[in-house]
Amino acid sequence: MALALLLMSIFSLVCSIQRAKAQNTATKETTLFSLSKFVPPRMVEAPNTHLVGGTNVRIKFSASEPIDFFCQNSWEYNQSSSTGWNNVTSHWSDKTALMNTTFTIPTTDTWYFTLVNYEYHGIDVYDITLYRIETYEIHVESDRRFYGKWQQATLKASVNKDGQPISGSNVVFQVSDPYGNVVLNESKQTNVQGQATTIFTLLGEDGTYNATARIIVSEKTIEDFVTFTTDVTAPTTIADYNGTWGTNDFIVPLTAIDNESGVEEVYYRINDEPIQNVSTGGQPLITIESADNAIEYWSIDNAGNEENHHTLTGIKLDKTVPTGSIVINNGATYTNSTTVTLILTATDSTSGVYQVRYSNDGLWNSESWELPSPTKTWTLTPGDGTKAVYCQIQDQAGLLSITYSKSIILDTASPIIETLLRIPNGDVQPDQQVTVLANVTDSASGIKSVRLRYITNKDVIWFSFPMILNPMTRLYEYTIYGQQAGTVVKYEIVAYDNAGNNRTENNGEQYYVYTVIPEFTSLLILPLFIIATLLATIICKRERKGLQSRKAMR
Repeated sequence: MALALLLMSIFSLVCSIQRAKAQNTATKETTLFSLSKFVPPRMVEAPNTHLVGGTNVRIKFSASEPIDFFCQNSWEYNQSSSTGWNNVTSHWSDKTALMNTTFTIPTTDTWYFTLVNYEYHGIDVYDITLYRIETYEIHVESDRRFYGKWQQATLKASVNKDGQPISGSNVVFQVSDPYGNVVLNESKQTNVQGQATTIFTLLGEDGTYNATARIIVSEKTIEDFVTFTTDVTAPTTIADYNGTWGTNDFIVPLTAIDNESGVEEVYYRINDEPIQNVSTGGQPLITIESADNAIEYWSIDNAGNEENHHTLTGIKLDKTVPTGSIVINNGATYTNSTTVTLILTATDSTSGVYQVRYSNDGLWNSESWELPSPTKTWTLTPGDGTKAVYCQIQDQAGLLSITYSKSIILDTASPIIETLLRIPNGDVQPDQQVTVLANVTDSASGIKSVRLRYITNKDVIWFSFPMILNPMTRLYEYTIYGQQAGTVVKYEIVAYDNAGNNRTENNGEQYYVYTVIPEFTSLLILPLFIIATLLATIICKRERKGLQSRKAMR
């Protein structure tokens, strides 16, 4: 293999040298006239011939001394002659003893190559010769620059003379393979368009061919060459994607390499959509939010070799920030503790939720990220009042949610119970109802409920009843049913606020107490009345007797 490559290199070098020396044009000169003249003093010699416009000619002569020369068409010659050559009109002129000039005849006419001797002695002009110059050119081309395996190549040679096609010319085609072997050597005649064509089949391996087309003109060989390449190896295309999430529409660059014929085009299809190519559609642009976008891609080289299709999957794009919410203590309005429970909902339908962070001030200057969980124990800042908790969510793509927040009122103070009243305020008769009143307030979360608890000396359990707020007096009230005589009643008041704080007012744990006094019966009232009457009568009699005794002594 190494030897073959070496031979190919040597052959390419030799061909390059040959091509550098090759000529694809040649000229042929035909003598139109050739003569020698003696031009007498003050006389004119004007050899002439009829020429077609566009003909290339060469005029040459040598003279014994410089002589005036004029190249003229028939009108210019006649005009100059009519003035006795004192006023000469020409296409061009010169005064020289040695002429060798090429000129293209502009129009079809009789053209004069005039020698005028203005001297007073004769001038010898030797070998005045006019040549018609014909230029032959050959050009060869292949129908393609690159070919695939076992494809046919068409070579076309064009031959012209002075820009006009020549038919019937014998063109020799010769083709050498990448190893320097001559694989084609044949002759073809040009047609009326001056063209000759040959077709042959290429080898099924990579390499460069050299083709030559030549003709012989006036014993001169002119040739032209063309090189073309066989490429049986498909290109290789690479997709540049590192597998990370994109958060905006992004391009996946496709790079194709083909060391033989070169890449003709790169094709792709995104998510089974219509096929596009890089030349007109640009590089693949990912615009659909998904964790599994896919690109099918492949390339075709200039020889027509198509690469096996590749599929890149798992292309990730997420342009939507995560969403969520935060709830404190199941949505409670108040709390009596700085320790609360947060309930978090976090959603991201594309890349998924990655981490969350919480804050008491929403500034996000030192808060750390953590893995999300449905609930979290959180500590509020100290001091009663409205407290806010803030939360941010980050998804796997790195997108940040808006800041979510929730507020709760912290109330650590218990309700205030004051101005306890009892009606009646004094003795309580048997079966008499007793109304207890209290002024209960809470400036933070407000009063949730107030209960009166009491027990009698005849019970073993405490009774608990709600106290009702009187809208007129703004006092909480409850009426204890009447009790039997001798019943001892102990009671206390318990108040609850909306934050869960409570206070018990029980007279320093001595409780508030009243006793139902005994009641007099109807059988006892009459004897007592009689006794009281007798006592009053006795007292009155004693007072009367004393009065009479004092009067008698006077």
